[in-house]
Amino acid sequence: MADSSPAGLLATQSPWLERVKNLLGPRGYDPSMRRSVQTLVIYEAKRCIQPRIGDLRPFQRKVALVDQAQALVNTLDFCLPHHKAEILWRTSTSRETVTPEICWKRFQLVQKELDRLSEMIKQFMAPERSHQETVDELEQHLFETSGDNQGKPNQGKLVPPNWAYAHNHVILAFRLYYKGSELDPEFPDPVPPKNIVVPAVMPTKERRGSNNDKDDGDTDMITTAGIGRKSQGGAAAPAYTFIQPPNPAEERRKLLQEVKDHLALLKEFEDIAGEEEILKRRRDLFAALPPIPPPYNSNKRARLG
Repeated sequence: MADSSPAGLLATQSPWLERVKNLLGPRGYDPSMRRSVQTLVIYEAKRCIQPRIGDLRPFQRKVALVDQAQALVNTLDFCLPHHKAEILWRTSTSRETVTPEICWKRFQLVQKELDRLSEMIKQFMAPERSHQETVDELEQHLFETSGDNQGKPNQGKLVPPNWAYAHNHVILAFRLYYKGSELDPEFPDPVPPKNIVVPAVMPTKERRGSNNDKDDGDTDMITTAGIGRKSQGGAAAPAYTFIQPPNPAEERRKLLQEVKDHLALLKEFEDIAGEEEILKRRRDLFAALPPIPPPYNSNKRARLG
């Protein structure tokens, strides 16, 4: 039976996922690739929210970014479940998932490094070289101009196969998204794995700041149905929703109306259900009533006058 969930649909339809798998090769994912794959996920998540970036406040952009990133991680069918859980860790030591603030900062650092690599690669570009071959030359140059673990030069040595995963986790993204020194103009439009979901107000924890937001408040969220608007590139932008803080008076009215509706329904079943069952249901409804409002203070009103 076909998987009709958003993650399942993305896994079968996303050109991004197919390109990632082709780039990793037949051996697939290895835990040493964690930060490099995290970079791919965060960069693609930014592409997914970019069509709606102008509709969101700064803190909402960060929430949307990490939310899309997690949804993309869930589509990585080449990763085992316990490896998926590790992709968005801040560090292997902390084993804590990146916060929205850290996720946003990491995207900014990734973009800076991509800009740097796009300048550096120009000296290695040649008509007879493919993009991947040119990046191989760039990676060899980066390896030779850096020292080994003891600080000794690597001049003349061949770059190890997994060197970039440990020393420059942006190179994999440069291989995927660029062609030469420019973004690949033929790269497919992003396919958002889910609708954008953001809080309407900034969580209190984020207003105060948190030590966990240094790169070394939980809030209820809901989704929206429907299809997003078209982005300028032609891809469907995800729908988004704001979560409004609850209105206590409105919540109270809703609860009172619900109890009233249930009592009316019980009255219709008096001849069918037993008297004991009806009484029990009425007691339960009485217990569900909100507290009685405080009494009106006439003295307080008089003083105000």
